[in-house]
Order: sequence, then structure tokens, then C-alpha cells
Amino acid sequence: MAISSLPARAAEQRLPAAFADGSNHVFLKVSINNAPEAWMLLDTGTVPSTIDRAYAQSLGLKLGKESNTGKGAGTGPIVIAKTKVQSVRVGAATQQDVAFESMVFSFPTPDGQPAVGVLGYSFLAGRILIVDYQKREVLFTDAGLSSAQGFPFRMVYNIPTVRAALGGEQVDALIDTGGYYDVLLTPPAAKRLGLEKAMADGAAATGFGYGGAQDYKLGKGPDLSLGDLVKPSPAIAFIPLPIKIDGALGTVFLKDYRMTLDYPAKRVLFER
Repeated sequence: MAISSLPARAAEQRLPAAFADGSNHVFLKVSINNAPEAWMLLDTGTVPSTIDRAYAQSLGLKLGKESNTGKGAGTGPIVIAKTKVQSVRVGAATQQDVAFESMVFSFPTPDGQPAVGVLGYSFLAGRILIVDYQKREVLFTDAGLSSAQGFPFRMVYNIPTVRAALGGEQVDALIDTGGYYDVLLTPPAAKRLGLEKAMADGAAATGFGYGGAQDYKLGKGPDLSLGDLVKPSPAIAFIPLPIKIDGALGTVFLKDYRMTLDYPAKRVLFER
């Protein structure tokens, strides 16, 4: 008698998450060093991870010397102090000895409680992350992407970065789950792509990042394409960045998809 077995299903860890209405920012319930759970923003664009200074001090974390070396959107100085936590737990997912940078910040969460930090690369590295914006759920999985699935990315400043096109011109774009915009384009990239008039004619807007408030221009751009994926005339936020990159894809773009970000395979899949 022949005996057949069903293929093993991929192991998944569903994370305790909440999605902010409007911005589609993702917040996770996190326990640091076995302390009671608190909200942290999930941000693929943060390296390594950050923790509010007052909260870090309340946990008795040892902070390094303060320095004005932080980088992020905004025009103000970013004073950081490096630290390391013994353990981070998000649902059933755990990790030991995770690097953080402490700083003073405040992010509102869906239930009105302030976020105490941002989970970034130091926790996500080596994992396969699924953010399903349509079903409002976040998972870790062991089902990696194959070379036939999605798009390759490379790590730039330890941030996943895809090669996309705006109006047929190539751009390197960070995948930024912490960015509240459709497509971000830096002024140098706008000049290279011949979009200086669109930038000059854009509506004045104000955004907020690690460096506080930042004024920028918001306009329409040519079609964005990523392989066979096409988004017609996305809104473009023309924003200077402290790193050398063309731009980024934020939550206004990502919200339409179930995104699988496979760090080990360096591939990303967008599904509707």
C-alpha cells in the first residue's frame, strides 16, 4: 500500500499588531527584558532600532555617551545614546542582545498610548516578515521567497532597497514602513529625472521624522513601475534625506498590498 504525506505547512508567528487609521503605520506590542508589553512602531527604515530615553532609563538600561550623530527626516539635531537590551519579545518571537539607540521622541498609537520605541533592522535582520495591510495583520514566517517570486532588493544602509522606475527612469527606493507618503523623491533625484518643475509647483506640506518637523513639496509624478507592478501617477513627496539615495516607498504605497519581505533571500513580494 502506497502511503503519501501532505507537504508541511509553513510555520507562522502572528504578532500582536495594530494599524493606525490614516497613516497605516504598524505598531507591535513589545516586551523589553521581560517588562510589561508596550507599543513600538514597526519600521523597516530604522537602523538599528530606537527606544525612548525616559523609557530606557525606567528599565535601567545602560546608555552610552550621547552624541549628535542620529540620522533621519526632519531639520533638528538628533541626539542619540547607544544601548543594548538583553531580550526583545514580540508575541512568540524572541531575540537576545538587540542593539538600540535611545533618543527623545513621541509617536501616537492607535489606542492613544505613546510608543516607547521603533523596531527596525536590529530585530528584523534574518527574518521573513509579512505585513498584510488589507487584513491588518503582521507575521513572521519560515516560508522563504524563491527566485521566481517578487523582486530582488539590496541592502542600502541596512534598509531594503528596490530598483524601480519613474517615467521609465530608474530609481533606487527604500522600503519604508515608517514613512507616511506614497513615493518619496530627494531633490537631487528629482533634478536627475527632470522633475524640477513638478517639485517647484508642488503643494507645501509639513512632515515629521526623527529630526522633528520638515517642510517639503507634494506633487504628482509619472507612473511608478516595479517589474510588472505599475502605479499610475503616484503622489511624490520631494523631501531631502541625510543619506545618499533616490527615494523611498512609504505606507501610502504599501497599504494596498500584502508585503512579504524576505531578508535572508533579499526578495520582496507584493500581493493584492
